[in-house]
Amino acid sequence: MKLIAWNCHQSFRTKADKILAMKPDVLVLPECEIPSKLSSKGIDFRDAHWVGKNKNKGLAILTFNNWTLEVLDEANPPIPFVIPLRLQREGESFVLWAVWSQKPDSHSNYGVRMWKALSSYSQLLSQEKIIITGDFNSSSKWDRKGRRSNHSNTVKVLNEHGIKSMYHEHFSEQQGQESRATLFFTYNEDKPFHIDYCFASEWFGQRLRSMTVGESKDWLEDSDHMPLIMDFEGV
Repeated sequence: MKLIAWNCHQSFRTKADKILAMKPDVLVLPECEIPSKLSSKGIDFRDAHWVGKNKNKGLAILTFNNWTLEVLDEANPPIPFVIPLRLQREGESFVLWAVWSQKPDSHSNYGVRMWKALSSYSQLLSQEKIIITGDFNSSSKWDRKGRRSNHSNTVKVLNEHGIKSMYHEHFSEQQGQESRATLFFTYNEDKPFHIDYCFASEWFGQRLRSMTVGESKDWLEDSDHMPLIMDFEGV
């Protein structure tokens, strides 16, 4: 199964060819337009879910190659832009949390909603097969003393449930010390940050065939974020 998470910076329909050429099974797309706009441009997906207030800029999950999706009951009441779903195909099934972290109106911290999701959807963290991926807008570099919703605390909770960052496992790097950027702030290659992640349970970690972060020379003309491309074998 090939999973790609990419904050596409809107207008995915004009950029889709580069992603679709990789033959993904699942796409998690922060800042994507509503699926009907994609269909109108001939983008042929199997299943889709989208949330947002602006039809041109929401969080989309698209499936291909006979994968289907359904939003889980645990998403009631939902945590905005942290969406738990079940994906299924031919007897295979797993839980996916699609993430686009944003600052709640009453907070200045991007990590608040993800931190709340860890509590509200806690029963899902024990799933043998779970992936949590997308634009977290957070980094251990930005931790603040005494703040519960720090990125490092989120990572700690996930690790306690055996859910680890595929990037950090694959490249043997530490949180906050990443050598590959997923964001070039204001499209400036001199302002690199790593704020997009794919966390997965051990079942997936044992099956990770490849983990790639897109390079600025290939993607910066399309978005300030680079895609995360994960290939899991035997799924």
